Amino acid sequence: MLKNLFFLSALALFSVSHAQSVTTTRTLNLTAADAGKDLEVRAGDLVRVSFASTPGTGYSWRALEADSTYLTLIDKVTAAPASTGNARIVGGPGPLITYVYYVRTALKQGGATLSLPLIFTQTPPGRVQNAAAQLVQFNLTSK
Repeated sequence: MLKNLFFLSALALFSVSHAQSVTTTRTLNLTAADAGKDLEVRAGDLVRVSFASTPGTGYSWRALEADSTYLTLIDKVTAAPASTGNARIVGGPGPLITYVYYVRTALKQGGATLSLPLIFTQTPPGRVQNAAAQLVQFNLTSK
């Protein structure tokens, strides 16, 4: 009986310590208004970046390639804008484009903490060679 009580006590302590070490997935939601922010991320986090587009203008958002050692693009969704009952107009609210990244591993190398840029660009129609493009950058660091 004493052995069983000892075993159950040890099992309970293990369960409590194991439950405290389990981490939950965090989702960081960003928009163009958050540009330039430094964000602390950890392995297992989701980084969701959303951009409003303007239909009929020809401008489009796209992600520049991120370091696949640390980030994986898991989804890109284009959702229709909320219906206002009015007809769409050029330059009015358009679809919401959302990129979702999974943080594969901590942003560390050896003992050093890394800063990883996540960059998006809004390109003009036809993407002529010397046309200016808007860049939006977020800086991811290790938590």
